[in-house]
Amino acid sequence: MIILGAVLGVLMLVIGFLYLFFPRLLVKINEWGKRILFSDEWTIGHRLLMSFLFLIIGLFVLWLTFFKR
Repeated sequence: MIILGAVLGVLMLVIGFLYLFFPRLLVKINEWGKRILFSDEWTIGHRLLMSFLFLIIGLFVLWLTFFKR
């Protein structure tokens, strides 16, 4: 849980830094995300990859939540 918290903390710091100092870069990242990550055609075309990715992340989060204390 510590690792997940640290990763999320660093991610939030980076996003906050981008909002303050590089807003145009954040807009470009957002456009890239819309085009690549959130494109239904790409996601459906790579459904096995996406399904395994979500399953692994879900299992990892559950493991962290219930078994890592």
